[in-house]
Amino acid sequence: MSKRSQMIILSIVALLILSGLIISEVNSRTSFKELVIDQIGDSHGSQEIFSISISEWDDNSFKKSTEITDLETINKVMNVFEDLKLKRTNSENPIFQDEYYRVTIQPDNGPTLSVVFADDKIMNISSSFNSKKKHYWTYEAVGGFDLSTIQELLK
Repeated sequence: MSKRSQMIILSIVALLILSGLIISEVNSRTSFKELVIDQIGDSHGSQEIFSISISEWDDNSFKKSTEITDLETINKVMNVFEDLKLKRTNSENPIFQDEYYRVTIQPDNGPTLSVVFADDKIMNISSSFNSKKKHYWTYEAVGGFDLSTIQELLK
């Protein structure tokens, strides 16, 4: 095999590896809208969110919670997360170590979704219905989000 043939083969292998890495990086990014809102619908979609429960925990001890059923406040909570960009992370699940929040989203019909997050912007999203493998990952909120709306509702 000539040096030229070896270089061509080596270049093709390197290109395939690079393409795989790029595809993997692109697939690790998603949005809250894709993971949650598009899965259950919203007031503009196929169904409405019936209720949202927000609870605050500290060292795995329940502190307080609130149940939201009026559409205006539900939309206010969903707007906190609506444009949130997420990146899948391999971090150990630090969410349940200190203070964290759990937002449980219940649509009229369909799976209940649970969003657990801490101040460090690490987020865990899970579904009561095992419909999407993506729901079992831990995500990092790219650019962060404003916790003040959630905290205000818990007062």
